[in-house]
Amino acid sequence: MGLRWRGIAHARWKKRRFPCKQLRIRGGQLVIYFSARILQAQSSGGIVGYFLGLAGALARNPELSIHVGLTPLNFQEIGASLPDNMARQYLPGPQNTIWAANERRAIEEIRPDWVVYWYPDTLDIYDADRAFKVASCLPDLQHLAYPYFFEPAERSRRDFAFATAIGSADLVFALSKFARQDLARTYGCDERRIKVVYPSPSPQFLSGSASPEAIDRAKKKFGLPPRYAIFPSNFWPHKNHKKLLDALLRVRRRGVAIPLVLVGSASSAEGALIEQLERAKGEGWLWMLGYVEDEELHALVSGAACLLFPSLFEGFGIPVAEALVVGVPVACSSVCSLPEVGGDRARYFDPQEVESIARVVEDVWKNAPWDATTVSKGQAQSHRFNYLDSAAELLEALRKAPARREAPRLREIAVLDPPLVSIVTPSYQQGRFLRQCIESVLTQDYRQIEYFVLDGGSTDESREILKSYDGRFFWKSEPDGGQTSAINSGLQLAKGSILAFLNSDDLLLPGAVSTIVDEWRRQPSVDLFYGRANYIDEHGDIIREYDTREFQLEEFKGRCTICQPAAFWCRRIMDRIGLFDEDFQTAMDYEYWQRIAANKGLIVRIDKLLSCSREYSATKTKSQRGKAYKDVFKSQWRHWGNVHPEWWMGFLDYSKNERRALWSAFVPASKCGDLSYFLSRFLRRRSFKFESPNGRRRRNIWQ
Repeated sequence: MGLRWRGIAHARWKKRRFPCKQLRIRGGQLVIYFSARILQAQSSGGIVGYFLGLAGALARNPELSIHVGLTPLNFQEIGASLPDNMARQYLPGPQNTIWAANERRAIEEIRPDWVVYWYPDTLDIYDADRAFKVASCLPDLQHLAYPYFFEPAERSRRDFAFATAIGSADLVFALSKFARQDLARTYGCDERRIKVVYPSPSPQFLSGSASPEAIDRAKKKFGLPPRYAIFPSNFWPHKNHKKLLDALLRVRRRGVAIPLVLVGSASSAEGALIEQLERAKGEGWLWMLGYVEDEELHALVSGAACLLFPSLFEGFGIPVAEALVVGVPVACSSVCSLPEVGGDRARYFDPQEVESIARVVEDVWKNAPWDATTVSKGQAQSHRFNYLDSAAELLEALRKAPARREAPRLREIAVLDPPLVSIVTPSYQQGRFLRQCIESVLTQDYRQIEYFVLDGGSTDESREILKSYDGRFFWKSEPDGGQTSAINSGLQLAKGSILAFLNSDDLLLPGAVSTIVDEWRRQPSVDLFYGRANYIDEHGDIIREYDTREFQLEEFKGRCTICQPAAFWCRRIMDRIGLFDEDFQTAMDYEYWQRIAANKGLIVRIDKLLSCSREYSATKTKSQRGKAYKDVFKSQWRHWGNVHPEWWMGFLDYSKNERRALWSAFVPASKCGDLSYFLSRFLRRRSFKFESPNGRRRRNIWQ
């Protein structure tokens, strides 16, 4: 492959068809292609060591011919660590799309029996007519457990890549039994179809504790105290550095000083954590060493009094195994895979509770080091994990995997438990539309729906309509605090994992809820889905389609591209940002969508008609335009610190056509070219005030 492939579009290679042929072992060798395209030595974390460890163990097998795809960004660092008998396949190009196109060409030339992906990517090859099998490593589902640690685009990418891998790979392997269970539960597949291939401590750790001389050199190089605790980890949010520092401060107040050494890149540390780290360094009890070489890490861990590991989420937890194998006491989180790694040798705490961390860490610190018997038991626990055994298990799984055409897709093996969908309808004096609204919900083909109708004490036929349904859903009719209050009352009763509200003059189209549920199964980290919708009149006739568009934040700030009755959100985001703001009575939905976006929510459009929104003279949108603009301006200032120009222009247009007093003020101003005259004249006559986000400034915005 030369640089001539740099300009080849990925789409062209996607259309190429691999020649049909049977899988084979050539010359007694199984040909395997390892895709290391997206791995980076420092930023990819423990998965790089996992790949190198398994690759090194597999390279000892003479029955294997292994090729490794590397890019300009990792060819030197990762390529230099590979065994000499592995073929390095250089993938030129400046970015992932070009690397993927070149990788496709390389695979076509190599004609492997297996392609192994070490972390799922959206450009991985799962062509239906591929002549090779695909194995994919899925380390963990942290992006679903802690979605707001990731930007929305990254969550969307992982959603697609993981779902594609779990549905199309011939073999999926995970790092632990916990990770396997999590994958099976999330994607609804049989655990037996997912192979557990454990990581292992690195070779330096498996050889035993570092020598006293190496430990002394490391301490001297970094200026460390004789006794310290160590936490080796990059500063990603799920590693939970902040709560660990809070716990150590609490222990210090009790008179126990624990020097802490942090190893790993701090480039992802943010805000309050950076201030906390600087303060601890200034007080003289924290050392931040950054990224260190493997030999130095071995010496630093071997010389520590204990290893602390407060992570919120792990697919495995290699540092715990490495500490145990060199006889260093461990205090770690009690969640995810860590009890599986530490067994009965590690001490566990609740990573969400500062006092739990402080209590266990203090006890481990006071009782370190271990005696010889305890060290021996810890080493026995850790020696369960080694790359020779893991490589043998992976190779056995590759050899025994059924032919691709005979292997059922993982997503077809089991049916996911249908999630409960909760829909709330607020209503007041809407008897002429209420029955149509209710029927549009009750006739959905998806059965796991709980429905709430909250009527504000209507005096029309609404109460009789609700009584006629005789317990088919929850309803009540009594005075309330308005539409937003009714919505919140229903949401507080709701138990569903998917939520929506449907105004009593709007409708859901047939199949809308099942469409939403299907999309959420495919993209479980999405916070809000919305679809297309039609405007209908009082008689139910279609007026036009609502102008929904693919979600783009900047465009969304200038106009609401989400039609409210076509929007569904997940409980996870509601738990994060709360209920609707009852200060808003006209644009409470737009304020809520903005709040989701401002809190890193992932918002995705579905290109299907889901609902109808009724448009007629009595709706709030038509009859209370001034209040609607007030709500919009207030929400824009709250979430973005300004009001988008499109909303100003919209208000001017509305004022021009519907507020003659304002327009009469504009005419002399326009003649003299002084817009400030028009603004000041009008704002002296009519204005309302609201607080800015910092609570100090006040703004005058048109009513």
